[in-house]
Amino acid sequence: DSLDIVIELVQLFPQKRTTLFQTMKSQTSPNSCNLRPLCPTRWTVRNGAITAVLNNYSTLQSTLEEIHDTGRDEYAMKAGGFFRQLQMFTTFFGLRLCRSIFAPTEQLSCVLQGKETTVHEAREAATTTEMYLRRQRTEASFDGFYGEVVTDSATLTDEPVLPRRHKLPKHINDGSSSHQFASPKDMFRQIYFGI
Repeated sequence: DSLDIVIELVQLFPQKRTTLFQTMKSQTSPNSCNLRPLCPTRWTVRNGAITAVLNNYSTLQSTLEEIHDTGRDEYAMKAGGFFRQLQMFTTFFGLRLCRSIFAPTEQLSCVLQGKETTVHEAREAATTTEMYLRRQRTEASFDGFYGEVVTDSATLTDEPVLPRRHKLPKHINDGSSSHQFASPKDMFRQIYFGI
């Protein structure tokens, strides 16, 4: 879901809107990198695109809000929808989680695709990446990651909340109550360990 946002955000910015984004970026954070499209076939460029969105998060929000407020066309409506999505903690959490996964796997892909890479180096890189990802699947790693994301998102997004509770349709309701998480952290823990 977060990757879909990255893809559509880059497609939303034709030349006119890219100029507006560049102007706002130069005023707020001139040293941040430009938005990059996601390549559908090369996974080794995904981390850069996600990082660009995260680095320009507040500028993107301002640009999308400006496009939505001043326009009345299809792009203005889409911009309003993306602006609302970027205000949600879930989107920020998803982008940060994607980056934490794609960064080490992208490094592994680059090593494996290297012309001078030997079988021993490839195996060693794969083992190192696997060990790193296994270390990330601990409660301590999740607690650190979640705390960091909550802190970083404080000025950018809404606070983490549980989704509204939905009733099951009568034709599939067996009488039991649907699962409800005790806290937003529990819900995001399931997402974190589910990937």
